[in-house]
Amino acid sequence: MKRMCRWLLILAGVGLIAAAQLTHAAAAANQPAAPSSAPPAKAPSAAQPSVDESLYALGVLLSRNLESFGLTEQEFKHVVAGLSDGYHDRAHVDVQAYIPQLRALQASRQQALAQRQKQLGADYVAKVAALPGAHKTPSGLVYVPSVEGTGPAPAVSDSVKVQYTGKLTNGTVFDSSYKRGQPASFPLRGIIPCWREALQLMKVGGKARVVCPAELAYGDRGSPPVIPPGATLDFQIELLEITPTPAPPRPPGTFTPPPTTTAPR
Repeated sequence: MKRMCRWLLILAGVGLIAAAQLTHAAAAANQPAAPSSAPPAKAPSAAQPSVDESLYALGVLLSRNLESFGLTEQEFKHVVAGLSDGYHDRAHVDVQAYIPQLRALQASRQQALAQRQKQLGADYVAKVAALPGAHKTPSGLVYVPSVEGTGPAPAVSDSVKVQYTGKLTNGTVFDSSYKRGQPASFPLRGIIPCWREALQLMKVGGKARVVCPAELAYGDRGSPPVIPPGATLDFQIELLEITPTPAPPRPPGTFTPPPTTTAPR
């Protein structure tokens, strides 16, 4: 087990292991499962995965961090061989010496992947922009309102509360406040440019589909392993509420004048 830990640390040095993923997976595993009506059985239930299933999940986590390399099947076989040899403490190379080369390889593969994603994204944006009611802004995002809100529109200095679902152009849902069962709140200044622009086109109570080209979202880097480099993103957004962002606190020792009052007549 210690050998495997060392191997995972080496992978982390190349940017292959995302600690946040492992933390998220562990948190999800600790969530209470729905009670089962089935009688007790020797086989493990869905609420209590077997050790084999847990180890399989570990393999899935590792594989997601290899996506940015765009490996061929033959290249993947070399990775599996290295993982096996590293785990059994029989590796015949100095792994640290290869880290710069691996980083360069990852960067070049990411760039190629980003270009492919951008081409797919451009076709996707053009298709959505042709839908009835769609509006493509000068920046390149596509805004398709489905419900016109009746409240105020947020300013860039405001914070908002929203419900949303985000998916890739292949239909994969990568995030959803609806699935979490809780709206998200954030300041407009702290979000991707596509959202910042789109939310200012909406009014409270409104719903819209917003398609974000990569340059208005996560760019060529993406947000691996969830969002590929160069990915165009498709969101359904519901604007629930606007919350003015509070003014920053005054520095210590700053004089605050009392409020102006009107003298009684």
